[in-house]
Amino acid sequence: MAFYDTWFHFLLVMDPLWAILLVSFLLSVAITVIYKLMTDQELMKTLKADMKAMQKEMKKLKDNPEAMLKKQQQAMEKNMKYMTHSMKPTLVTFIPIILIFGWLNANFAYEPIQPGMEFDINLQLNKDVYGYVEVFPPVINNSITFLEPNNTKMINSRSMDFKFLAEQPGEYEVVFKVNDNSEFPVKVLIDEKKYGTVEYQKFDSKEVKKITTGNEKKIVLDLFGWKLGWLGAYIIFSIIFSMSLRKLLRIH
Repeated sequence: MAFYDTWFHFLLVMDPLWAILLVSFLLSVAITVIYKLMTDQELMKTLKADMKAMQKEMKKLKDNPEAMLKKQQQAMEKNMKYMTHSMKPTLVTFIPIILIFGWLNANFAYEPIQPGMEFDINLQLNKDVYGYVEVFPPVINNSITFLEPNNTKMINSRSMDFKFLAEQPGEYEVVFKVNDNSEFPVKVLIDEKKYGTVEYQKFDSKEVKKITTGNEKKIVLDLFGWKLGWLGAYIIFSIIFSMSLRKLLRIH
């Protein structure tokens, strides 16, 4: 992701809405241009016209099942040919888009934990785990402060929250110890713009199912009360841009 951090760092200083809007537009332009260059537009136009004509013919064959079935098979063949040709540019753009999506999810899915902010870390415990959990905040002074009066907490629920105060920027480690046996170190990033791993998974543990830091989800677009994250906003913007570009460039 270092490559994307270098090239897309400017997006992190923008308002999230404008950043996702810009990414949606640039990706829509790239995907549309690649699609046009890698497909035979005359062939695609012909296939599309043929399928449309066949649909009209099938409506007239409702009383003739045998002819209808034959026409459906022909339409399916045309549709398969159309899809096969349209898949080529999709395969070319698939991996870069997945990598960009990964970078966006790592930077726009949650709000960062900023200095001066209170936050929770949640432990999801497995069944039949009893006893206590001991908390070890970072040993670095003025980094993260544990806000509860006792560092040891009895297990009384499958889901346990622990309250902290973020003080100084940096990446720190909070350690949870269950019944003086297993230790679970969790990295917490305190930063104005970035956030670290929100969910920490421990698959081979008998005690802890997962640990989640209390970063709030980032709302990129509030659409008449419908609060969307970066992915929902991207989908809406990209549909609008893609439809407009395809119409402008007369792409079939």
